[in-house]
Amino acid sequence: MKTKKIFNFLLLLGFLSGCDYLDIVPDNLPTLEMAFNNKSSAERFLFTCYSFVPEHGKIGTDPGMDVGDEVWYYSDNSADYSNKTTFWIAKGMQNSNEPLVDYWNGAQWGKAMFVGIRDCNVFIENIDKVPDLSAYDKETWKAEAKVLKAFYHFWMMRMYGPIPIIKENIRHEWVNGDQVHLMQIFSNLLSNAIKYTQEGGEIQLLAEECESNSSVYAKYRFLVCDNGVGMSADFKDRIFDAFTRAENSLTNKIQGTGLGMAITKNLIDSMGGTIDVESEPGQGSCFEVFMDLKIAEERSASPASQAEPKISPSLPF
Repeated sequence: MKTKKIFNFLLLLGFLSGCDYLDIVPDNLPTLEMAFNNKSSAERFLFTCYSFVPEHGKIGTDPGMDVGDEVWYYSDNSADYSNKTTFWIAKGMQNSNEPLVDYWNGAQWGKAMFVGIRDCNVFIENIDKVPDLSAYDKETWKAEAKVLKAFYHFWMMRMYGPIPIIKENIRHEWVNGDQVHLMQIFSNLLSNAIKYTQEGGEIQLLAEECESNSSVYAKYRFLVCDNGVGMSADFKDRIFDAFTRAENSLTNKIQGTGLGMAITKNLIDSMGGTIDVESEPGQGSCFEVFMDLKIAEERSASPASQAEPKISPSLPF
């Protein structure tokens, strides 16, 4: 089976952070203002960023402790029930429905790494607002948060392979949109990039929020780029026509109906968006999508539910 390296998967996701000390903020008082209005509260926020560091060497949270044959228990339950996670992995009970030691969602003794990455972004973006903090401390603490953010990405990539790289948080994290249409749009664009990118190639997905004067809708820009076979200028002008496929020695070996990009454009048009493509033969292709999505109310969710990066009827980015 042909495999491809898909990395630099730049998806700027935002997840609501789960800082306990922020949950007690009085009504109508901005949480970020409260968190960064003095040195002490900013330092507590930095401690929160550190709280997601994995506990190396601890049974139950470190898969390297019990997943081999070096240790075998008489019972599934240790004194603190910790071996119900790592020991169950050794017994072949790892699964996709409720993963054990789940650092993606922050469940089953794993920590919610994406929440940690988001908290680091929040800290980096707001630490300069602290009035009673020296310039030296601001730069030092900001550097610490950047190191944590890089380590959390490294930890997730080591565990899961290609992951979303959260460069910065998006301002409007929740929007209302058509879940099915959005899933089909990006499924078509990504599957098209995978099909026409050679083994060892690169595919990038970028999502970012653009400036907008609207208080009701947020404008988003999405890029799906690859360094695959690319396309000629003539075919580029026809790519969104139904039943259209490039004809050459490379693309003729790839199965397809020629409907994927036509369907994608129709879906984007129906949602009031636009799509364009830039491509050069042998250099790859880059599809650019602009779309306005209605801003939804902020969600107040528990840390466990905040951690899962998924699209729902109210769509988190």
